[in-house]
Amino acid sequence: MIGHGAPNSGTQDTAETILVVDHVSKSYLPTGSGGVVFRALSDVSLRAAKNEFITVLGPSGCGKTTLLRLIAGFERPSRGRVLFEGVEVRSPGADRVVVFQQPGLYPWLSVRDNIAFGLRLASSRRHRRRGSIPSSVQAIDRREADDAKENGPATWSWRRPKPDWDKVDETIAIVGLKGFEKRPPYELSGGMQQRAALARALVMSPRLLLMDEPFGALDAHTRPAMQEFLLELWDKLRATIVFVTHDVYEAILLGDRVVVMTPGPGRVADEMTVNIPRPRHEAVEETDHFRSLRNKAIGTLRGDMGDLGVGSQTAGPVSLVATELPIEFHRRNGTSP
Repeated sequence: MIGHGAPNSGTQDTAETILVVDHVSKSYLPTGSGGVVFRALSDVSLRAAKNEFITVLGPSGCGKTTLLRLIAGFERPSRGRVLFEGVEVRSPGADRVVVFQQPGLYPWLSVRDNIAFGLRLASSRRHRRRGSIPSSVQAIDRREADDAKENGPATWSWRRPKPDWDKVDETIAIVGLKGFEKRPPYELSGGMQQRAALARALVMSPRLLLMDEPFGALDAHTRPAMQEFLLELWDKLRATIVFVTHDVYEAILLGDRVVVMTPGPGRVADEMTVNIPRPRHEAVEETDHFRSLRNKAIGTLRGDMGDLGVGSQTAGPVSLVATELPIEFHRRNGTSP
């Protein structure tokens, strides 16, 4: 059984809209391109309601990660704008937290200190504004990393502001890592490392969770377990989630809505509402509605990419990686390359 709660939580029509991507385009001038501009996104628009789970589906190179980076505030659009809770996004913020495909945990810190890292930084910023700590203790210095190689994972110096350890420990329990707090990341399995990365995001109490193929590097056994875990966690916390994936099954299983993107440049080709009641069982893929959504998504991806022409006037530089569906995509969805 996967995911508990309302049959299909808050739709755009009945719930408060908190995220608006308004006709956004993004272009780059890559190094060594000879002045040729690469168009990563073109006129992308989407909305997300409060507590909604949106999945963004598309092959490699369609601009999914670029879209998340714009929503997170890591980059600014070339055209259009991104609004979060009615305010234009111009920089990163703790209200919008990203979980990447790779956990990105610091190997010289324990699981507990990794999870507390964001709270440490937030507390340091508050202290710096008050002028209460010198710049020399604003970040982890290299000596701690070197010491960790000899003596195991480091603990935080007394000089640095203390996070809310009760909140850290509560988050550790929520993600099922109680008993592993003092372990270094390299002693954890891939799934447990991803739980720690998720806990590091959740401890910040974000109102929007951005997930960039967080289960893409996990094995076939661990990935379904993490999908189930995420939906159970989402049901408890009810944060708004924008989840990027190239897996059709994963997109439909997790999402309230599926936004299908195609490359050359990246654009929204289709948007599908998933009217499958929650909790969702794994057997849901055998239902007619699931099959219909899957076939529609695959058809959209194949049709739109089949229309792409290398060197066309409308498309940016498109590699073979961007125009071919990954082998894993076909294996997972029962299609052929």
